[in-house]
Amino acid sequence: MNTEPAGDARIAALLEEGMVHHRDGRPGEAERCYREALRIDPEHGEALHLLGLLAGQGGHLQAAVELLRHAVQRTPGNAGLHNNLGEMLRQLGRLREAIDAYRRAIMLDPALSAAYANAADALRAEADRVERLGQSKPARELRLMSSKYLGELGISYGRRLVFDKAEEAFRASLSLDAKNVPALVNLGAVLAKTGRLGEGETALRRAIALEPSRGEGHAALAYLLLDRGSHETGMAALRKAQQLLGGDAGDPLAHAALYYLCFRGDVTPEKMFAAHRQWGLDYVASLRQAGRDRPPAFANDRDPERRLRVGYLSADLRKHSVSYFLEPLLEAHDPSAVEVFCYADVAVPDPVTRRLQGLVAHWRPVAGMDDAAIQRQIRADAIDVLVELGGHTGGSRLTVLAPKPAPVTVAWLGYPATTGLPTVDCRITDDVADPEGEADRLHTERLIRLPGGFLCYRPEGEAPEVAPLPALGRGFVTFGSFNNPGKLTGETIRAWSRILAAVPGSRLLLKGTQLADPATAARFRELFAAGGIGAERLDIRPRATAPAEHLGMYGEVDIGLDPFPYNGTTTTCEAFWMGVPTVTLRGDRHAARVGASLLTRLGLEELIADSVDAYVAAAAALAADLPRLAALRSGLRGRLLASPLMDRAGFARQFEAALRQAWRRWCAGAPGV
Repeated sequence: MNTEPAGDARIAALLEEGMVHHRDGRPGEAERCYREALRIDPEHGEALHLLGLLAGQGGHLQAAVELLRHAVQRTPGNAGLHNNLGEMLRQLGRLREAIDAYRRAIMLDPALSAAYANAADALRAEADRVERLGQSKPARELRLMSSKYLGELGISYGRRLVFDKAEEAFRASLSLDAKNVPALVNLGAVLAKTGRLGEGETALRRAIALEPSRGEGHAALAYLLLDRGSHETGMAALRKAQQLLGGDAGDPLAHAALYYLCFRGDVTPEKMFAAHRQWGLDYVASLRQAGRDRPPAFANDRDPERRLRVGYLSADLRKHSVSYFLEPLLEAHDPSAVEVFCYADVAVPDPVTRRLQGLVAHWRPVAGMDDAAIQRQIRADAIDVLVELGGHTGGSRLTVLAPKPAPVTVAWLGYPATTGLPTVDCRITDDVADPEGEADRLHTERLIRLPGGFLCYRPEGEAPEVAPLPALGRGFVTFGSFNNPGKLTGETIRAWSRILAAVPGSRLLLKGTQLADPATAARFRELFAAGGIGAERLDIRPRATAPAEHLGMYGEVDIGLDPFPYNGTTTTCEAFWMGVPTVTLRGDRHAARVGASLLTRLGLEELIADSVDAYVAAAAALAADLPRLAALRSGLRGRLLASPLMDRAGFARQFEAALRQAWRRWCAGAPGV
């Protein structure tokens, strides 16, 4: 009986063996394997490719080029092969041919970072060569092209969140062409994302000065200013970007314009609702105009009590605040009641992504897919209830819900207001965050209120033990907020200044990524100075990267202060976990009532204020009663553990009941569920 593997299997085994030898520094053995593969199939593209690489690494560059050109003829669509051919040609000094090879690699795979870097290097070398020949104009053009490729390299790194390499590439690009406006814009955006807002603003304003009509510069500046808390100037820049870039209701700038309304106390809930509702109407109208608003009828079995196929759609299935509240639900779902699918629009998965993936039966990576492709996948999976977790936040895929890809569509968790989409049936909340009556009229969705609260929290990583009350050892009270500085509105800073004035000797610890930037930190010092609070009473720090270090900083805080009108959520839960009670001002919208919802679940309603005066008084009274504060601190983690906020099973049952309620309505033919 002949047990010799078939030709293709034998070649695959030889190439695998050869690559092991190749990698481990045994070129002779690797060559033997590759040549044996070519003896079986002299035209095998990958064998030619690998043998060519081996020849080049051995210094046989001409032989390498011949082998790689032969490989290209066999597998012309292999971008990496074209890139490697370019490398051999470059080492031979055949720069023009090398540049052509790199360009082909980039055309085949626009995400191939190495090809951009190699093309840029080859173009610079060719520019130097022709300049030595006295051809200054062609040399200038080659350097401009090199600058362009370096800019593309930076974008490639940025998409993978490798910001240090992205910055390096953008700066190299600008060293060749100081007026490369796209590189300036992207550099400014990277600097902002890494907390250097002052430098980022300088780069962006230079880009705008060079090319005022380029909307991307105004958009990046808008995001920077809004994240820093400069809401008026930020919104002006956003409107300018929208004017220049155009776009429809599904454009990211349209989402951003709605999202940043949530930060502004000078925008009434009614105006917020009107803006969101108009966006929803406009977007659905755009679908209708394109003929994409009439999906086929659903074939889902209308059995109201059967096991439900539930999908979660999110761009935040990674290290993100959403995961702190989604993970306990996924862990505790009853598999006999729901079959869970996750649609993960995550371009760069991380350990949290992998952990979440392990909790569900069906994981669908949808990064890079357009709305229609995701909708087709949802329909193919016969999802009964689709839960969207992002709303109008950055990267969200809310528009996937517009033509109703599932019988029941639900908004939850990631966005503190109505979606505005008339095709989203329900929003999951509670009676504190969204009181009956007044909140219902501010939503296009039907509100489903969970009796135990709309959140269930799971701490991230190993937390330090709760530290003793700092005030007992220091002799003064430290207030604190680790919220996004974009939430620190003028109203918030004025209230916090009053609290500090009411508690002699007290200090305020602020921490956030943007606060690493000297200009941003100086801006906040100036804002507090206007309220009579000197810089010596402010401790401004950058965000800690390690979870244990971040949580450990709560050991320096006696009392947390909740910003308004956009309260903290994750930061407030973290404060509770680390023994820090937080005072909140209950406002007139969901974003301003999350703190009240959390404190209600803990039974600490006395820390909820209904006016700014009461907010200041509550914080000052707590600071004046150190025994009470110490008792609260020592018992707060246990109180949180025993509360609905950490009852995974109880929360999951309530959540499943809410989905079941919505499903039964659909089965009964209720309009809009």
